[in-house]
Amino acid sequence: MKVMFMNVRETILNFSNDNIDLLKSNWTKRLKNRILLLIY
Repeated sequence: MKVMFMNVRETILNFSNDNIDLLKSNWTKRLKNRILLLIY
């Protein structure tokens, strides 16, 4: 039971980390697009 709980917790942590990375990459992409638009 405890092992199962640990696995679930790790999965949730990994999942949230992936989501944060995704958000960050999306944000940087947008920022780059903004800068490119400003340059041109």
